[in-house]
Amino acid sequence: KRIPKKEEAQANLKQIATGTLTYVMDFDDKFMLKPGDYHKSIDPYVKNKKVFRSPLDKPGTISYSFNGNLTGLKDDAIQDPKNTVMYFEGNPGALKFRYDGKALVALADGSVRFVTPAEAKSLVWK
Repeated sequence: KRIPKKEEAQANLKQIATGTLTYVMDFDDKFMLKPGDYHKSIDPYVKNKKVFRSPLDKPGTISYSFNGNLTGLKDDAIQDPKNTVMYFEGNPGALKFRYDGKALVALADGSVRFVTPAEAKSLVWK
C-alpha cells in the first residue's frame, strides 16, 4: 500500500533530522554542515538518498534546506531547540506551503511538524 505523500515527506525529514543529530554528536556536538551540501555529510547517517527528496518533487531534487544559521554552533548553544528550525522544505528564504497551506519543518530537537505561515514566523531561525 502506498504511503500518502504528506506522511512520506514527514518520514523523510524525520530521518534527515535524526541522522543530523547523530552526525552532530559525532562531530563534537557541533553543526558542521553547510546549507548547499549538507546531504553529502549526513548521507552515511540516513537509510538511503531518497529521503532528501519530497515525494512531490522530481527525482534528483534536494527538497529540504538546512538552516545555515546553525552552521558551527554547538547544540547546547541553541536556546530553544523545540522551536528552532534545523531543516525546512523549500529554498533559503522561501518555505513551500504545499500541504494544505502548511510547510514541513524539522526542529533542532529532532521533531518534525507542519506549520502555517503564521506559525513559521514565530519559529526561531537565528
